[in-house]
Amino acid sequence: MSNYCFIASILPGGIELMKKWNEENIVNNKEHDTVFKAAGITREQVWIQHFPEQEQDFAIASYETNNP
Repeated sequence: MSNYCFIASILPGGIELMKKWNEENIVNNKEHDTVFKAAGITREQVWIQHFPEQEQDFAIASYETNNP
């Protein structure tokens, strides 16, 4: 099993856009689940991390997969 992690900065106002996009395109979307299953992705986690010292928010994503 492999775990891939990514981090991306979020522009001002981006958190609200991300949450809206997630609700409209990911939540309860069987097509999304089918694609991830075909790719061997067994777990997806995405969270928002705020770094006060940089006054910046980041999206952090982690994907577990059966495929190396």
